[in-house]
Amino acid sequence: MSAATVKPSIRPIESRRWGLRAEYETPGELLHAAEKIRDAGFKRWDCMTPFPVHGLDTAMGIRRTKLPWVVLTVGL
Repeated sequence: MSAATVKPSIRPIESRRWGLRAEYETPGELLHAAEKIRDAGFKRWDCMTPFPVHGLDTAMGIRRTKLPWVVLTVGL
């Protein structure tokens, strides 16, 4: 493939960012960072902690699932 056929707006795979990692000292810092990432418009990202952080799902913008109601209905 010649250089003339490559679109300039498409970057080569080697230059794409596939991941980024950050470490925070407190759960509050993590919650604040998650809110900023959500507000920036990112959709596919995750937070990992060695213990549950209350409110993290809300800070990440994760909606509640309907799965428990489906399981209850099918179970009844």
